[in-house]
Amino acid sequence: LDTPEVDSFVKAAIFATLTNVNFDPERFVEYITEADDYVELVRGKLARAGVQGRPTAAQLPWFDLQGNPMDFSLRRAMRGQPINADSLEQLGQQVSLLHRREVMGEANSTLLGLHELLTYGLKGVAAYAHHAEMLGKVDASLDDAFEEVLAFLASEASASPDAVLDMCMRLGEVNFKVMALLDNAHTSRFGHPTPTQVRITPVKGKAILISGHDMHDLADLLRQTEGSGINVYTHGEMLPGHGYPELHKYKHLAGNYGGAWYRQKKDFAEFPGAILMTTNCIMDPSPAYSDRIFTTGEVGVSASKHLPGTPGAKDFSAVIKRAQELPGFTHEPEPKMVTVGFGHEATLGAAAAVLDAIKAGELSHIFLIGGCDAPEPSRRYYTDVVKGLPQDTLVLPLG
Repeated sequence: LDTPEVDSFVKAAIFATLTNVNFDPERFVEYITEADDYVELVRGKLARAGVQGRPTAAQLPWFDLQGNPMDFSLRRAMRGQPINADSLEQLGQQVSLLHRREVMGEANSTLLGLHELLTYGLKGVAAYAHHAEMLGKVDASLDDAFEEVLAFLASEASASPDAVLDMCMRLGEVNFKVMALLDNAHTSRFGHPTPTQVRITPVKGKAILISGHDMHDLADLLRQTEGSGINVYTHGEMLPGHGYPELHKYKHLAGNYGGAWYRQKKDFAEFPGAILMTTNCIMDPSPAYSDRIFTTGEVGVSASKHLPGTPGAKDFSAVIKRAQELPGFTHEPEPKMVTVGFGHEATLGAAAAVLDAIKAGELSHIFLIGGCDAPEPSRRYYTDVVKGLPQDTLVLPLG
């Protein structure tokens, strides 16, 4: 069936369940009820297409209380109860990780771990595919792969650790294709990144801070604030945006403010302007800035105002108005700079210099580092790895 609206929803809804994306219970009530509506829509389309019946749902022990997801109906499961955050939380406990761990027992702990590995892999891949779709790039064959994984997890084959591991590897192959799609989505829209100096100290004036991953939101914000006298600063994983020519061209893209995502409560509290959070990584806002943070896309927290809309059609006037009401930066310290923009085109352009350094014995190791630290000292893995590398090492960070 050709169901692009369902494919789009599947990616967005899976993405919303990823760590640090959405903490708003009411948004999940919407996702879950909408999912149930889409199930009925697809069943109706199948019937009209002449497909009689459907595959027999496997009897899987870890779905003992609600039955196989292939047979699930939200309205039937609620048994007349009101559908709200509290009732859905109670229902969710019947298929939770803790329940499945208890049912499957220690003997099947490896199988359960593989189920979770596949599920979390799907969340990550769906996130990248969703980002690509927001930039106008969709591959229907990749959407089919996501739904194949979901169907697999509800099939008898998911009882075999070998089969689950094979599906994990299959999803890994899909991820390479999704990353290529996302790369093309960014470079076709904003140009190939080029080495660019970025100021990391503020300049005087009204200010908006934008964080997350959605470069199209940064582009829309820059366009809507052009000529307003408001400076725009990136935060966290939005930092690479400065390397894209079509974003760097805006003179009021003033720099980058703050540090890693997990320092946002301190950074956001000290920032003297409005804050726009795109997907993802958000933490529950503190009272120090809850009245000046806005969310958009799949990201959400109950304490903030959410700005809906599609790329190119979002209205950020509420963010702009709040920034104009706030003091902004009144002091301008000495400029400090970092350099970003070493995408694959720029890196390959330096291949001759890298080869010369290897031949001269000045470069002995090349490390590709992908991942991010977290607040807990035990999760400073990536920083510790880089600090421990010898000096004759080239490090290429992915984020």
